[in-house]
Amino acid sequence: MELCSARIRSDVVPAGAALADVAINGAANIAIASAAAAIVIFESFFISIFLLELEDKR
Repeated sequence: MELCSARIRSDVVPAGAALADVAINGAANIAIASAAAAIVIFESFFISIFLLELEDKR
């Protein structure tokens, strides 16, 4: 009986660890994508301000 519970435990724990790893990697990828999107929005905002300033100087 002890061998059976040890086998179940050794099968379930790596699967749970793999699932947690996938969830952590997914969350990290979402955070990286969100940061990249924020940077693009931030840069485009400043580029548009810069272009408006150039247009005002003409």
